Amino acid sequence: MKFLCIPCDEPMRVTEATVPDEAGSRTVVFRCPRCGYAAAMLTNPAETQLVHALGVRLGPPGEEAGPAEPLAHLRSNLVEARAEAVTSGNNGAEPEWTPAALERLRAAPRFVQQMIRKAYEDYARQRGLRLITPEVMDEARRALGMG
Repeated sequence: MKFLCIPCDEPMRVTEATVPDEAGSRTVVFRCPRCGYAAAMLTNPAETQLVHALGVRLGPPGEEAGPAEPLAHLRSNLVEARAEAVTSGNNGAEPEWTPAALERLRAAPRFVQQMIRKAYEDYARQRGLRLITPEVMDEARRALGMG
């Protein structure tokens, strides 16, 4: 998702992101690189928890974690085959969840856990993965444009 500057029709950039306050809300400031117009987004505690549970990082480019190079994480996983996670088509079996992946799923607000679970399981099935790990969750988030 991107925010556009209406006068310039330019994608805005994240210039500031606060850490969640004691209530769980956080603020993210976006600025147009062309005209400098700024807008802020305030998340409520449930939204902040959902973003955190999905592992999405909000902040200016210099503060973001993870690889800077596009698809670097995916390419690094292709260097070594993950035989324990990949089968040829998973034979229609439901993907299994590692304890770490389930823990991360449970960190999401309860009312969206089923929707998140289905998205990750669909992603795993489509790629013939039989095991859902936190790394697979990260790959799915990036592939689905969530981070």
